[in-house]
Amino acid sequence: MLKFLQAAFLGLLMSLFVTACGDNSNSPEHVAVAYMTHMTSGNVDEAFKLLDIPEQAKGREAQIKGKLGALTPAIKEAIAQRNGIKTIKADKATKNEQGIYNVIVKVSYGDGSEESESIKVQDVSGTYLIKL
Repeated sequence: MLKFLQAAFLGLLMSLFVTACGDNSNSPEHVAVAYMTHMTSGNVDEAFKLLDIPEQAKGREAQIKGKLGALTPAIKEAIAQRNGIKTIKADKATKNEQGIYNVIVKVSYGDGSEESESIKVQDVSGTYLIKL
């Protein structure tokens, strides 16, 4: 009987894990959190991959990436002053009439403070990207 209960409990845990870790890698919330995670860790190349570069900015990708890179020292300093990051989470995205999603990303710091950032995300041919 004990082995049956252990097996049933293990099955329940596995089903919860699969449900909780479902593939939301292409959701507005996931993209917004990934972008914020990359920017706060100084991973400009990965953050840049999540941007929807507007047509008028095509050809200036190196300049945009350079501007992102220029932000990272100030971001890292601000994070260090707050004793690091504990969590980065997103609220459920809301969609406006133009089809742009607004995602509120909440960052909790090691010193107990919190900060919220509004990030615009749009669907570009089936892939969610950060709107510039």
